[in-house]
Amino acid sequence: MSQPQQHNPPLQPEQQQPSKKKVRKPYTITKQRESWTGQEHDKFLEALKLFERDWKRIEKHIGTKTVIQIRSHAQKYFLKVQKSGNGEHVPPPRPKKKSKEPYPHKEVTSTTGHRGKGGAGAGGAGGGGGGGAGSRMQPD
Repeated sequence: MSQPQQHNPPLQPEQQQPSKKKVRKPYTITKQRESWTGQEHDKFLEALKLFERDWKRIEKHIGTKTVIQIRSHAQKYFLKVQKSGNGEHVPPPRPKKKSKEPYPHKEVTSTTGHRGKGGAGAGGAGGGGGGGAGSRMQPD
């Protein structure tokens, strides 16, 4: 036999258990933000032409900035160039690496070569859905 369920009345706000919200650490600036000097920016532009988007080589060329700082500067610089449209050199993004094990593609099963959603009649007006006998429109 099962015991009757007990119904507890809802707790009042002062009786509710404290929420277990994670307290964030306060944000502290550990280092004064440094602007890019004209010389650093010139070295950046020179390295960008030489090494494209090879951030490690650009870091060595500049010598005073980290890869993270350089990538951030490059992102802002590329946006500025794109906005101004003055045709300055922006190296193309690196090609994405192809996966060694790509996702399998669905096989084409219809005679028209289209991969439609659903079964027969999914093509709507004009046919192109099922591909079975009588599904194609015949000329008059």
